[in-house]
Amino acid sequence: MPSLIRFVLVVLFTATSIATGARADGERRSARFLPAIEALTPLYTEAAADPDVPGISLAVAFENRLVWAQGFGSADIENKIPMSPRSKLRVGSIAKVMTAAALARLHEQGTIDLDAEVRSLVPGWPEKPWPVSLRQLAGHQAGVRHYEPGEFLLNRAFSSLTEGLEIFKDDPLLFEPGSAVSYSTYGWSLIGAAMEGATGQDFLTLMRRQVFAPLGLEDTMADQKGAAILNRAALYGLDEQGMLVLAPEVDNSYKRAGGGFLSTPADVARFALAHARPGYLKAETLDLVFTRQYLKDGTITSFGIGWIVGFDFYLDRIEQRLPARARVVGRKLMERYPGAVMHSGGSVGGTTMLILSRKYRLAVVVAINSSDGQGLPLLLALHTFDIFIRHIKAGP
Repeated sequence: MPSLIRFVLVVLFTATSIATGARADGERRSARFLPAIEALTPLYTEAAADPDVPGISLAVAFENRLVWAQGFGSADIENKIPMSPRSKLRVGSIAKVMTAAALARLHEQGTIDLDAEVRSLVPGWPEKPWPVSLRQLAGHQAGVRHYEPGEFLLNRAFSSLTEGLEIFKDDPLLFEPGSAVSYSTYGWSLIGAAMEGATGQDFLTLMRRQVFAPLGLEDTMADQKGAAILNRAALYGLDEQGMLVLAPEVDNSYKRAGGGFLSTPADVARFALAHARPGYLKAETLDLVFTRQYLKDGTITSFGIGWIVGFDFYLDRIEQRLPARARVVGRKLMERYPGAVMHSGGSVGGTTMLILSRKYRLAVVVAINSSDGQGLPLLLALHTFDIFIRHIKAGP
């Protein structure tokens, strides 16, 4: 586990040294934000120097462009390849907000009704005691279960999202849809299958046409086992003795829609920034995507359509996952920005955090090529988000 206590001390007592050396492929540094970048660079340098952290890649986008993209540490330790902004990493559940963008576009085009019963689009979904809608699935209130032991490490190829439904489709719903919240990656597999049913197109074709191509996401693609992918980072984790090792081989074809993409923080930041203002999506669609859903009893949830709205979801999670001092710092930073929207991503060999301020048109993405990032990407992203917003408020 990375030394988060040491990291927090670095946050509180910022170092003055600045990493130097040749610029990596794809690196960006905006002159306007150079003071913020110089203040933050030592934090990333320190974090990447931890022996439990192979490499870190980050990107910050403001208004309509990348203002900082840089890699720290290693993309591939054995082959001595440094982390670069062009290094492709597993971004885990960031796939959910990307799939949500395609779902929103199909909704805008009149192709999909978010309140349609999923069985009308996925005939292979068995009848349950209650109907399930796409809106409920997108807000994690459909009662579809999450991973069971061993499933996160699946290493079996599935030919389609529909075939992947075989893993969980016959299991009972956890509760009546709309009555509770339970986070589910499999719910997004069902959404992806419904999108295929509504359009007659396979999921990856849909994503390319509705998301990747329109937004120019050239470094975002399916995480395909065995494929030769340029700039793919090596994947790591910690073994039972706490030693950094290569992550086990898995096949993420069963969960493309909820956690099966490779990307770069730069691409993820570009994607997020497209949601800061109407254009890619209409104003009313953005309102739909970023409005918290309610349960049947009137309880407000943390989820819109795919996106997590506000930090309540993470305030709950850091109580169990971070040391005390890290919790104090994280909570303080989260409470400053109640209007932020976000999503994290955890996968075998990768941990990612995305935070977007629609008000300031600022997106921050931090990713590491390890399963055992714990709260490190979250804390780095929070501190980066805070420093950049302070700089924006101060003016040019």
